[in-house]
Amino acid sequence: MKKYILFLGLSVVPLLSNAGMPGNFYVGAGLVSTKPTQSSIGVVTRDSAANLSGAQRLRPSSNFFANGRLMAGYHKNFNPFFLGGEAFYQLADKSINTKSKDVLTPTGGYIDTIKASVRRNYTAGATVKIGKYFTDRVGAYLSGGALVSQFKTSVSGFNKTSSQQKTVFGGVFGGGVMGHLSESFLLKLEYGYEYYKEYGTNSLQSTLVTGSNVGNTLTSKMNYQSVTLSISYLI
Repeated sequence: MKKYILFLGLSVVPLLSNAGMPGNFYVGAGLVSTKPTQSSIGVVTRDSAANLSGAQRLRPSSNFFANGRLMAGYHKNFNPFFLGGEAFYQLADKSINTKSKDVLTPTGGYIDTIKASVRRNYTAGATVKIGKYFTDRVGAYLSGGALVSQFKTSVSGFNKTSSQQKTVFGGVFGGGVMGHLSESFLLKLEYGYEYYKEYGTNSLQSTLVTGSNVGNTLTSKMNYQSVTLSISYLI
């Protein structure tokens, strides 16, 4: 006898035993909502005349932003448990901008105002998922894996904006729930905590109105929380 379930109030689909789906490759796409967390951007500014030398911590403005993700993987059923592997590519994030900060001389004189921004141009990753079915078609899982992202770091001030791109490695762990809409489509809602090692830029050069050359060296450590809603096609 067929069973039926109303999944998220969207549609009624017949349920077959997940034992009939021993293993499947899949491709999919998703929408990602991301919030930077524990973001840290530091800048050290020095001029060629050594009249200015100081380190500051710039405070990023952390807001949610959304982008897209493409994925491909393999899902293996061991009824009632399952194991999967997934690779994904995430599109560019919105820039995270810091609040402006005044740069002062050692005696407290105002020189200029600087501002920094950080953006992930892309993110690629691979994760392993381990979970269990709680009904014929609905399950929950834990996930973890590795990330690589290209960060674009920029600093504005001293009559110039300078940027540098750097590839940074990190990791991700989290979990989610999933449901088989049919034998061909899989819906997932997943949380992830993404963390990266601290990285630094080379000196980003600019010039003061006095003619002195200024070098701004930035260090950054970026962590993110993300929620991804995706749909995949089982091949």
